[in-house]
Amino acid sequence: MMDLSLDQLPLAPHSGSVDIWIWQDHGIPFPDDCLLWLSDSEKAQIDHFKTGLRQREYLAGRIMIRSVLARYLDCQPGEVNLEIRPSGKPFVRQSKFDFNLSHSGSGYALAISRAGNVGVDIEWLNRKVDYFRLSSVFRSSEIEAWDAETPDLKRMHFFQRWTGKEAIFKACGDRALLFRDFEVKVPDMSPVVNFGEYPLPQNWWFQAFPYGDEYWVCLAVANPTAQIEFRTLEYNPPRS
Repeated sequence: MMDLSLDQLPLAPHSGSVDIWIWQDHGIPFPDDCLLWLSDSEKAQIDHFKTGLRQREYLAGRIMIRSVLARYLDCQPGEVNLEIRPSGKPFVRQSKFDFNLSHSGSGYALAISRAGNVGVDIEWLNRKVDYFRLSSVFRSSEIEAWDAETPDLKRMHFFQRWTGKEAIFKACGDRALLFRDFEVKVPDMSPVVNFGEYPLPQNWWFQAFPYGDEYWVCLAVANPTAQIEFRTLEYNPPRS
């Protein structure tokens, strides 16, 4: 993983490239100026959350999005014009890239793609998993394969399947898609088999990897337009 500061980043990724920024939030206070970056709707969303933890998670994600995208767009973080699709996925109108943010526990992942629509999911491997709800998100064939696995592989393969589905769902950006409409095979993360009526893209590029000892990350690009050049970068947030 490259530890690349934002002022060292080229202003725009070239066609066919995917960058993923990874960060673990240790609760260090952000500079007060960061609050000025937020839109009125973002500030209202922070006030909507009832706990300080949820407020911190949302604020951290928005600061990460704005500070990173500002470099790609060659503008100030407060000038990044974020809009929200009906699916809830933010976007920047008329930009030449797609992006997606994920967080779990204190881990954050932000993917920037000029290779196709992108989805990313990061999962904290120590979080509690309700295996009794598998049938609501996994197909019977996936559950049968999972049941047949050895105990030491079950938990890891659960997270591999889960992050693969989350990344595909977010890349498609449409709530009409259901997790049980498609199957992700592990450990090779392919092929993606579609069983539902949703017109799922047929061609996918995956990148899955651990982040330290506590996180698993999966990145999915739908119908990639070129051979992908991939970079993993360590995000350094603004400090007071």
